[in-house]
Amino acid sequence: MKKLLALLGSLTMALGLVGCGGNAASSGQGTEEGVDVAVITGSYGTPAAKYAIDAFKELGTGKGWNVTVADTDFDFNQVNSLMQDASLRKVDAIVLGFPTPEQITVGLQAANDAEVPVYVIDGGTAPMEGVALNVTSDSVQLGEISAQALLDAMGGPGKVLVIGHDPHPGIRLRTQEAISYLEKAGAEIVDIKQVKEPASSQGEALNFTTDFLQANGGAGALDGVWAGWDAAAMGVTQALNSSGRTDVPVTGIDATDQAVAEIGKAGPFAATVFQDWDAIVGRMAEVMEADFKGTDPEQNYEEMPGVLVNKDNLDSFKS
Repeated sequence: MKKLLALLGSLTMALGLVGCGGNAASSGQGTEEGVDVAVITGSYGTPAAKYAIDAFKELGTGKGWNVTVADTDFDFNQVNSLMQDASLRKVDAIVLGFPTPEQITVGLQAANDAEVPVYVIDGGTAPMEGVALNVTSDSVQLGEISAQALLDAMGGPGKVLVIGHDPHPGIRLRTQEAISYLEKAGAEIVDIKQVKEPASSQGEALNFTTDFLQANGGAGALDGVWAGWDAAAMGVTQALNSSGRTDVPVTGIDATDQAVAEIGKAGPFAATVFQDWDAIVGRMAEVMEADFKGTDPEQNYEEMPGVLVNKDNLDSFKS
């Protein structure tokens, strides 16, 4: 994705990724400005979250901040606990990666009581009370352009299988928008499947699609599949390839390296949407840096547009 930074005119940065995992915290490098930032997430096991959090850590440590990263492996109760601990330690800021707003109320209250500012990467689809700034992708736009890409790949409206994950507010909103967009264009939504766990989404989506194809045989039963993120779209692609239904296009969202490579094969995976995590975390770091110097954020919610990735511009998105 490095070439995309030039394409978008976004923040240029080195992508030296720093690993973290399990429930362990990893210490940042350098404390030139004496700033302690606690990054807490439950979603590091997903490619988009890993990329964004690693990029933020690299950017923050480059500014001389002491950045620690803790992942709870989708345990949001532990996210609250880690937020409470960071608040007691009086860190200079807490950064939450990909939280669901209603699941962090306890930790957010602790941070607010301790007057520790909380910054959020991709947390919900609306302003959150008690948060200094939430920078996220424009979920409405993601849903609409991915839906149009599917219509283009199908050659017009047809029968569409949808795969979503309602517990994540961003995926929920873009799924709703995609369904509305597809139906307004005349498409028929034949089924909506909900992935239970993001970490197992590729396998779940593979099973959903395989089961649907087996239960609804015939070339006219399915014309396309819309998936709310690339891991699910990859599972769909596996099922379509295994079933010999390479004529059924699928679209995803995230523009992971795996998805971009699959689009290049000219198989079922027709398009994805790049979420500009470098721009998102760059904007967050910019506002945080100003905040540390005494300038409060002007607003607490900002959205960034996505960019469609298909065979026409694929080379610009390859690593």
